[in-house]
Amino acid sequence: IIAWGANAKRFFWGFKEQGMDRSVSTREGRNLNVQPILNDQGFPLYQIKNVLPRNSPSFKRLMSLLTEDGNANAVMSQTEEMEQHELVRGKPQTLRRSLVSQLIYSDHDHDHDDAGNHRNRSREILNLIQKGLPKDLVGGMGSKHIGTNPTSLDHFHPYEDGSVVYYRTTGKDFYNTHHDSYDPRDPPRDRQRAYTILLYLRSPKGSPLIGGTEFPRLTKHHHFGAHGKEKEGNDIHEKQRREQVSSGKRGLVVKPDIGDAIVWPNFDQEGKPYMDSIHRALSIPKSTCGQRFEMGKIVINLWFEGFQI
Repeated sequence: IIAWGANAKRFFWGFKEQGMDRSVSTREGRNLNVQPILNDQGFPLYQIKNVLPRNSPSFKRLMSLLTEDGNANAVMSQTEEMEQHELVRGKPQTLRRSLVSQLIYSDHDHDHDDAGNHRNRSREILNLIQKGLPKDLVGGMGSKHIGTNPTSLDHFHPYEDGSVVYYRTTGKDFYNTHHDSYDPRDPPRDRQRAYTILLYLRSPKGSPLIGGTEFPRLTKHHHFGAHGKEKEGNDIHEKQRREQVSSGKRGLVVKPDIGDAIVWPNFDQEGKPYMDSIHRALSIPKSTCGQRFEMGKIVINLWFEGFQI
């Protein structure tokens, strides 16, 4: 169980008109448009527009940091092949396959060896991104200290971890269904990821099913009552979720525009794991790019720490 800081809790649940677009501010005072991604479960999933406008100097600088020598298909240094497996009914299955580079936040310069260069580059990447995100969500960037009064409006969730993820157009890169912070089969994490920010920097053309992010427990929005609450009972929506997952039916799929981010909580208002947040990264079929290999999708994950109770 975690406790929510007042700023993040207000961002996810503090607006009466949950089904309406709203404007929020960055640390530097730029206004951002936040759009709800409506679903029948009332899960607080949002798209933040123009975090890094595609033609802006910040976007171009960021993309140059994520690739090497101006080659759009050459990944940044300190990037590793990631293939993770898990046991399902006693049999090993692949959970994910992609190229991943960790983003370590540090607020001072490091030596110019390989590790130091990577930390310096990570810091520049994270500084570019946080300038385009809501201050209520990234106000704790650069601090690993958890204060004693998370309910204070001047207290923010600290940055926990982040990564750049590259998905190739091989049809074999993906990330299967998972929760970003909780798995009942695993020991509890030392630091829980209260919420996730997922920034799209390169995305394949075509349907959202090509390289999109799917939320299997969510169904598309049909009809909401006042303040974003479902008119039907929650038991009906829970039945829909169970039927949807068990039948293999596609859940809600989101594919933001380049430079946009989606954001969601991994724990509910009471601080318990929010299982509606489970999601997966859909693969990019090889046929979509012919015989040419390329980095079809580049995203950045940012996770912010929850206050342990």
